[in-house]
Amino acid sequence: MLASHFGAGPSDHPIARSAHQDAGQAGCPRAITVMGVVINGVSGGQITIRRQKGRVRVVYAGPPDVQQGTCPRPAQCGVPGQRSGGSSGFIPRDKENPVKRGVIVSILCLGILLAVNEAPAWALNLFELEVYPYDTTGPGELEVETLNSYVVNGQTASEPGRVADQHLWRSSLEVNYGLTDHLEAAGYLDVARTGDGNFDYGGARFHSRYRFFEKDEVPVNLGVYVELEFPNRRFDADNFSTELLLILEKDLGPFTVQLNPIFEKSWSGESENVGTEFSYAAKVYYRWSSRLKPGIEFYGDIGPLDNPDPASQQKHYVIPVLDVILARQLKLNTGIGFGLTPGSNSCLIKFNLEYEFLF
Repeated sequence: MLASHFGAGPSDHPIARSAHQDAGQAGCPRAITVMGVVINGVSGGQITIRRQKGRVRVVYAGPPDVQQGTCPRPAQCGVPGQRSGGSSGFIPRDKENPVKRGVIVSILCLGILLAVNEAPAWALNLFELEVYPYDTTGPGELEVETLNSYVVNGQTASEPGRVADQHLWRSSLEVNYGLTDHLEAAGYLDVARTGDGNFDYGGARFHSRYRFFEKDEVPVNLGVYVELEFPNRRFDADNFSTELLLILEKDLGPFTVQLNPIFEKSWSGESENVGTEFSYAAKVYYRWSSRLKPGIEFYGDIGPLDNPDPASQQKHYVIPVLDVILARQLKLNTGIGFGLTPGSNSCLIKFNLEYEFLF
């Protein structure tokens, strides 16, 4: 299993080798865990080497004497708050309580969203056809992504002052920054090219995403995502809304299942008196290889929780997709989607491209 991830055994991988050397410093006994496997012959604290979003990350958790700063060689031992001089790239263990803080934030946000009720709004955002995974951007790392969708055959009618979906190209530029090992923040700029060939401003959005625990410490990997939306009224019924998205992820053999229940509330615009909207995004993909992952995505919008839209007016899509790592830091997610209800667009294409800047 280690060879399939690293292409070499634990002691052969350069990061594992460097970590092993650092762990052997006199007076600083350690233990090293590589992808969940402990390398024997070293005792004391723990240096975890794990894979996150295609990158190898080394996380140090030293023994009590090192954490208190009494290690005889703290600068060489990767004491929390410092970086080792080797290529192991130690980062300090997150001392906050991710479970307690994340649960409190989620409950507060969900309580606010569920506070009001009344008429229909549009929760499914075709500017952002993306299923969010459990992993977050690493601390100090920057990602730039462009999210694109094009309606090949869709709704030709629209309300006065709004843009019809037929032949509409939506594009969103996202800049994402990792604040900690568990928390990221991002901003979006939405633009569109309408069916008549004109370009238009689509709006702006800001989000924060947080993951609980370390990967696979609990049966289902959990995270939460909160977004502020400021759309252009030509593309949405509202001026300002908030979104709470829950993240659930589970590996089942060679398959990975991801689920995003989404709760949205408008605070200004036509839908400000409407209750909380519910939509969803989900994905199942097969880990064919480290670079190629075929899968299928699902998106839908049922309308207000207390008064769902009629089935014919709801929007539901299924999108067979392909995830490809084109280069070490360049990733592609693309597919052709099909509407499942009369209220959906019949056919659309999605094309997301992501580049990671590693500092």
